Amino acid sequence: MKAVEIMMEEHRNIRRMLVKMKKIANDMSLYQSEDMKDIVEFCHGYADEHHHMKEEKILFPEMLKCNYELFEGMINHVMLVEHDNGREHVRNMAALVNDYEEHKDERYLERLSFEMKAYCEVLKEHTEKEDECLYQFAENALSDNVKQRVDALSLEWESLNKERADHFVEVLHHIERAY
Repeated sequence: MKAVEIMMEEHRNIRRMLVKMKKIANDMSLYQSEDMKDIVEFCHGYADEHHHMKEEKILFPEMLKCNYELFEGMINHVMLVEHDNGREHVRNMAALVNDYEEHKDERYLERLSFEMKAYCEVLKEHTEKEDECLYQFAENALSDNVKQRVDALSLEWESLNKERADHFVEVLHHIERAY
């Protein structure tokens, strides 16, 4: 499925950002205000609003229509829970960046380091589960008609969001060059 190929490429981009986030989280002396704001915006805008929303609005509903108990458990009790966990970490990171910028208190950086590491762990394991299990199940279990519909909807999503997705890939490239 073309949709799965695109989502797996997005996972590779997300994991590339996670590597840089973990590097910063392990040495907060690397903290740069504008870069950290860009990283948080990448996590929110690319990983969540672009990638996770595409899964939640296109792929997951089609998988759930199959009425496979395995899909229901994996999606409702694992994938969506992990999406929400990631969102919570991103909200916390955004708040801590703002708090640090306002107060310049190192305790905010310590908490930010923790949130970044936690987010990295959640997203690394999450993307691996999807790549190695969920997407493979979708490829094997969905009918050709459903796969075509998922591909068409995903390509439409990509077309409507291309400029924004390209912006976040540029943010990723900047962060990789900087760190």
